[in-house]
Amino acid sequence: MRTTTSRVLLLLVPTTLLLAHGTADRAEPTDRAERILELTNRARAEAGCPRVRLNPSLTRTAQQHSTDMARHDYLGHIGSRGADHITRARRGGYPSTYVGENVAAGNASASATFTQWSTSRPHRKNIVNCSFTELGVGHAANPRSEWGHYWTQLFGGSDPRD
Repeated sequence: MRTTTSRVLLLLVPTTLLLAHGTADRAEPTDRAERILELTNRARAEAGCPRVRLNPSLTRTAQQHSTDMARHDYLGHIGSRGADHITRARRGGYPSTYVGENVAAGNASASATFTQWSTSRPHRKNIVNCSFTELGVGHAANPRSEWGHYWTQLFGGSDPRD
C-alpha cells in the first residue's frame, strides 16, 4: 500500500510515463536547472569558492541519468546499463574524469531538492568543492514510479592533483 506522505531519498558519489523537461538529449538549461545553479553558486560563494557554470555535455549527461532513473524506477549512481557517473560523463563528451555527482528523488521543487543536498554533509562536499568549475543538472518525473521526481547534479573540473 502506498502512503501519501512525501518520501525523499538522497545518494552521493563524491569524485512508463516520463515528464521530463525536454528530451534526454537536451543540453539547454531549464528553469529548474537555473534555480539549482543559482543556489549552488550562492552556497559556493558563502564557502569562498568560485562560481560554477552550466556545461552542455554535463547537463545532457545529468538529464539522461535523471530520465533513466525515472524510466527504470531506481535511484543510484550506476545507470541501468551499468555505467557510473565518470563513465557517463566521458561518454557524454566531458574531457575530464574529475567529476562528482549528487542524485536525489522525491521532490518536485528545485529549492527543496537543493536544501536536501546542502544539508547533507557528503552532498555539500561536492557543492562546495572549489576544484569543480562546471555543472550539469537533470530532472525527470514519472508519476507511476516510487519516488516521482529524480534529480542529478553532475560536477566537473580539472583534477587539483594535476
